[in-house]
Order: sequence, then structure tokens, then C-alpha cells
Amino acid sequence: MNSKQKAMEYRARLNEFEPMNRQLNAFRGTFRKDKSTDPHEDKKYALWKDLRRQGHDVLTEAVFTKGRGRADIVDMDGTIFEVLHSESREECKKKAEKYPLGLFKLIMVEV
Repeated sequence: MNSKQKAMEYRARLNEFEPMNRQLNAFRGTFRKDKSTDPHEDKKYALWKDLRRQGHDVLTEAVFTKGRGRADIVDMDGTIFEVLHSESREECKKKAEKYPLGLFKLIMVEV
């Protein structure tokens, strides 16, 4: 894949998120904490930190357009990470049915 194709895919992925996420979120290297439990947030932070160290553009608590939900961690290379602590895999799969999985793959991470 050439750089123009990569840029077009990146833009298509970015357009799946609300404008506030496209402008203010982790592209500036910030971690957005939710009101979840400490183990959930700790795992999410460790994952975010690891991806950032690898040079990835990462969104946290990213809100999809059209009311399709909010993802824990989004690697703009094309992966959505959902950290499982209080929800089951089945609940996560149900929630992810609204996600744009044609542009992203889903990885569930256990705490």
C-alpha cells in the first residue's frame, strides 16, 4: 500500500469519530480517563502508553459518529481495543456491533 492509500484510509477512519475526538484527543499525546474502575483504567493506560511509545496515533474514549458508541482505545492504524473488566466478551461483542468494523478490527483485552 502506498502512502496516498494509507492517508486515505487514515482519513476514512478518522471521519468515523465525532469532531471533538478528531481535534482534541490523544493526537496531542493525552490520555482521557473515564469513570471506570481502577483496574480497567490502569490496563487502558498501560495499553495507551505502549502504543504511544511505538509511535501510534491513539484515541482514548473515542466517540463514534451517529451514536454508535464509545471505544476504550483506538489505534488509528486500524484497531479498536476494548478492555474487559466488568463486562463479558458477549456484552462487548454486542456493543461492538455498532462499530465501523469494516475499517477497524476489534481486540478484547482482559484486565
